[in-house]
Amino acid sequence: MIIRRATESDFEKIVTLEIENLSSNLTAEQKQDGFLSAYFNAEQLEEIDKDIGTIVAAGNGSVLGFLCVTSAEFNRRFSLSGTMVEKLK
Repeated sequence: MIIRRATESDFEKIVTLEIENLSSNLTAEQKQDGFLSAYFNAEQLEEIDKDIGTIVAAGNGSVLGFLCVTSAEFNRRFSLSGTMVEKLK
């Protein structure tokens, strides 16, 4: 496994991993290991990467994990994260 900055070819792979881990796609038992609440498409993920950055764990041609880092200001435009920013001032 390699930990590195995301490249343009990673964003569609991140979307695939993201969909597999969305709350709406998991059973109650699977959710006990964690889940994602929000979906971002490849274009939005590229914007996120341009704000501060996206780190991926990659191996065997796949993205195995990812971490998106954004500013509070960037997050204001999205429903879930924008609400969190407002409530956690």
